[in-house]
Amino acid sequence: MLDTPPVKRLLRWVVVTVALIFSSALCALQFGLRRFDRLVKRDVEALLARATTTAEEVVVTEEMLKGLPVPVRRYLSFTGVVDTRLVSTVQLKQKGKMQPSADGTWIPLDAVQYHTVKSPGFVWDGTMHVGPFLWRELVTSIRAARGTC
Repeated sequence: MLDTPPVKRLLRWVVVTVALIFSSALCALQFGLRRFDRLVKRDVEALLARATTTAEEVVVTEEMLKGLPVPVRRYLSFTGVVDTRLVSTVQLKQKGKMQPSADGTWIPLDAVQYHTVKSPGFVWDGTMHVGPFLWRELVTSIRAARGTC
C-alpha cells in the first residue's frame, strides 16, 4: 500500500513540510538569540563607556585606609591594595544554581556581571540551563539610577 505513487508523494510532502517548519523554527530561534546578545552587548558597552577613567589615576594610600576599622585596614594592607590604582570596573563570571520558586528545583546557571564604580551601575547576563536543549536567557541592569529586568 505504501508503494502507491500518491501515498509516497504525500509522505514525501509531509516530511519536507515538517523539515521546513523545523528549520524555520531554528532560524527564528537563532535570530532571537543573536538579537538578545546584541542588546546585552549594547547595554554593557553603554555601562562601561560611562566608567571611563580620567588621566589622573587615583592610587590607594595608607592615608586613605586610616578611617577604616582596624580589621578592614589590616586585611587591605595584607592584600597589597596600597600603591595600586582604584578599581573603576569589575567583571564577574558566575556559575551555580538558581531556584526560581520556593518549592521549585535547582537549575544550573552561568552568568557574567559587569559593575562600574564611578557611575554606579551593573549589567547581569545569565543563562539558566533548564534541560538538554532548553535554556532561558536572563538580564537585569542598573544604569544611571534606573533598573531593568
